[in-house]
Amino acid sequence: MTIEQVRRLVAQGESIHLEFKEAAYALPETFFETACAFLNRDGGTILLGVENDGTILGVQPEAVEAIRNNIATQSNNSEKLDPACVLFPTQAVVEGKIVLCVQVVADSQLHRTKGAVYDRSEDGDFRVSDPARIAELYNRKKLFYTEGTLYEHLRFEDLRADLFPKVRRLMANRNPEHPWLALGDQQMLAKAGLFKRDYQTGKEGYTLAAALLFGQDEVITQIVPHHRVDVLVRRQNVERYDDRLDVRTNLIETYVQVMEFIGKHLPDSFHLEGTTRVSLRDKIFREVVANILVHREYTNARPTTLVIYADRVEAENANVPHHGSGPVQLDNFAPYPKNPSIAKFFLQLGRVDELGSGILNVTRYLPQYVRGAVPRFVDGNVFQTILPLAVYPLGIVADLWLDRLQLRVAEADQQAARQLAVGESLRSHLDDPERLFYELGTGWMRKGHRLNLDKTGPDDEIPTFAEWQDTSPPQKGNRLLSVKMRHFAATLFVCLEPKPLAEAMQLLGFSSRSKFKTTYTDALIQRGLLALTLPDIPSSPNQRYQTTQRGQEFLSGV
Repeated sequence: MTIEQVRRLVAQGESIHLEFKEAAYALPETFFETACAFLNRDGGTILLGVENDGTILGVQPEAVEAIRNNIATQSNNSEKLDPACVLFPTQAVVEGKIVLCVQVVADSQLHRTKGAVYDRSEDGDFRVSDPARIAELYNRKKLFYTEGTLYEHLRFEDLRADLFPKVRRLMANRNPEHPWLALGDQQMLAKAGLFKRDYQTGKEGYTLAAALLFGQDEVITQIVPHHRVDVLVRRQNVERYDDRLDVRTNLIETYVQVMEFIGKHLPDSFHLEGTTRVSLRDKIFREVVANILVHREYTNARPTTLVIYADRVEAENANVPHHGSGPVQLDNFAPYPKNPSIAKFFLQLGRVDELGSGILNVTRYLPQYVRGAVPRFVDGNVFQTILPLAVYPLGIVADLWLDRLQLRVAEADQQAARQLAVGESLRSHLDDPERLFYELGTGWMRKGHRLNLDKTGPDDEIPTFAEWQDTSPPQKGNRLLSVKMRHFAATLFVCLEPKPLAEAMQLLGFSSRSKFKTTYTDALIQRGLLALTLPDIPSSPNQRYQTTQRGQEFLSGV
C-alpha cells in the first residue's frame, strides 16, 4: 500500500470497512476480533500505528518484524481464526512513522475467533451469539458467494496433482516462509477454504472454487460446462478475428495462457521504479487478467472475453454488482470480491497485490504505457474494462500550438506534446488539423473558466470557427486564448516531461520566480493539473514539476 493510499484512508476516518489500532510495541489483543468481523461482513483494512481519531503514532521499528510475523503465523492458526485465513501486512512510512496495513478480504465462509463469531458495523466489531443472527450471516454468504458451493462427491483424485508443485514454487517466490509450504496438498486446500463443511447439513466436500483452480479439464466441464475465456485480436478483421485463444481449463493455467497470448500481440515498454526496470505491459495486464478471472460470476453462462482492437483493449466478465451499476469512480471506489477464496489464492501466488489493486494499478500505469490514456471501468451485470491503446498523434496541431505559444522546447518535449491522446469528442476532426486546433483552443478556454484559471473572455466572446478562419495565421492563437491562458497551457506543455522550476521559467520566458509560482504553478497544482515529483520535500534541489494525468486530459480535450 502506498503512502498516498494510507493518507487517504486516514483522512476518511474509521468506518465499517476501516479500523485504526494503536500498536507501538505489540499486536493489539482485539486485532483478530476485527479481522474476524471483516471476514464475516464485507472485508476491510486495519491500520496499525494509528489512533482512533486518525493521529499517526506509528509502530516502533524494533517491533515491526515481530508484529508482522505474529499476524502471518497466528492468522494461519485455527485457534485465532477458524477457518484459518493467512494475512500478510504491508508497511508504509508516513510522516516518518511506520504504519502496518492489513487488508482483510471478505470471505465466503463464516469465521470465528476463540470460538466466537464477530460481525462488523459502523460502530465497530460486535460479538454475535444469537443463533438466528449467525444463521443470517451464513445464509447471506451462501447466497452471494457461489464459489463456495459444496460438491460432496468431488474427490481429491478429480484435481490436477501436477499443479501443486507449480503452486508451491509461485508461493515460495513471493514468500519463502509461506506457512502453506509445509502443508500437504489436501491440508493446503483446507487452509485455503477450498474444502469445507456445511454447518447446516453437516456435509463436507470440495467447493466450486477448488474445481475451478485445480480441477481436471473434464471435471470442470461437467461442473461448469459454460466456463471459458475467449481472447481475440480484431485489428484487421473486426467482424471475426485475426487471432484467437479459446481457454477452457483451470484458472491457474488460464492466467498463464492469456498472459502469453497478450505478450504475443501487444508491445512491451519498460519503466523504472526507483532503480528497478519493470514491464508496463505486465504491470497492467496481470491486473486485468487476474480481475476477469477472480471476480467473474461463474454460475452465469456468459463467457469471459478479452478483445484486442487496433485502438483499445476491452475485457468483459459476468458480474454481480455490489454497489449499483455504472462507471466506477475512483474517489469513492470500494472494492468487493465476488470470489474471495479464489482472490485469496491468487494473492498467495503473487498474481494480485491486494483487494482493489487492479483498478488502481491499471489507472496508475496505463498513462505511462500509452501517454494520455485513461482506463474506463463500468460495473453492472457485466463488468467492463476499456483500455485505450492507440495514440492519436496531434502531429501538426501540436506543432502549431507550440509555435503559437512561442515555445522553443527540446525534442523530447515536442514528442510528448505530439503524443497526447485526443479525447473522444475531437477524434472526428483528426483529418482536419485546423479544426482540431480550434476545438482544442476553445476547449482550454472553457475549461479554464470552469477551473477559475482565467476569468477573462466569457464564452460569448469566443469566435465561431468561420470567424476564426478569417483571422491571419499569426493572430489565430491570440484570438482563441488570453495571454494568461496561453501561459497556463504552455506550462502544462513544458512540464509533460518533469522540469525543474528554473528550467520551466527559462523556457517560458519568466524572470520573476515568485510571480511564476504564485500565478501559474501554484494555481495549476491547486487544481490538480500540475504536481511536484517530491511533494513531501518541496524545497529539495531534485524537485521537478510534472503535468498530471488530469493536466494531460485538460490539454488533450478529454
